[in-house]
Amino acid sequence: MHGTMHPIHRRTLTVLEVETLSPSMRRITLGGDGLEADFPFVPLAVSDHVKVVFPGSDGSLALPDPEKGMRLREPVDGHVPIIREYTIRGYNAELRGIVLDFVLHEHGVAGRWATNAAVGDALGILGPRGSRIFPTDPSTYLIAVDETAFPAAERFIEELPQNILLRIYAVAPERNRRPLGRQPRGEVEWVNSADDLVARVTQDLLAAPLPDDAVVWGAGEQGAMQQLRRALSDGSFLPKSRIDLHGYWRIGFSGEIPHE
Repeated sequence: MHGTMHPIHRRTLTVLEVETLSPSMRRITLGGDGLEADFPFVPLAVSDHVKVVFPGSDGSLALPDPEKGMRLREPVDGHVPIIREYTIRGYNAELRGIVLDFVLHEHGVAGRWATNAAVGDALGILGPRGSRIFPTDPSTYLIAVDETAFPAAERFIEELPQNILLRIYAVAPERNRRPLGRQPRGEVEWVNSADDLVARVTQDLLAAPLPDDAVVWGAGEQGAMQQLRRALSDGSFLPKSRIDLHGYWRIGFSGEIPHE
């Protein structure tokens, strides 16, 4: 795996297009004059993310200045920025807009904003700071995600070469399940909960072990990813260096969680 850094841009963009993907998710394309023509959408940098700045209760956007060291929680013109991180799902060349997928819910500012988003609404975007590019030499990727990480999973599906085997596990209630990726590859093993995810993955790996060159990548609720890491990291499945799991959110916690 290798990476590259990008200049950090601060942009105010507007909603160009809204698409409903499922009862729990909307895909929103953002663009406008504030989006540079060379926005860094990097192939196979599937977990690249931007910081999204949401309007305050008065509709104002408080965008931090990245040249001041990214001290993102300092007040801007008397307002503390409301910021969340989102995976870059794609780049729409026709609209010249970046594509983000939002999970809809009423208990957080991001989910509420996305539920009501309409063409013309404004949003602040910072980054990405850099790109982490995934390798194409493994013969197999095992992907384990909940809905918050569907964007990265779909990019793996779409961007990895066809000769790489994908084993995909996804957490979602039945009403929210949908084909993943524009051209789905292989069967998605759907489960209803994080506990089911850990049990299914470990059970399947005992029955059909991964090759030595495989990579496991997963993201979702922090506690679930910790459980999965403990289950897989005892050395009987793969070396720890080939297991890459991330907590994107935490049960009972609103806002960004500390990076692991």
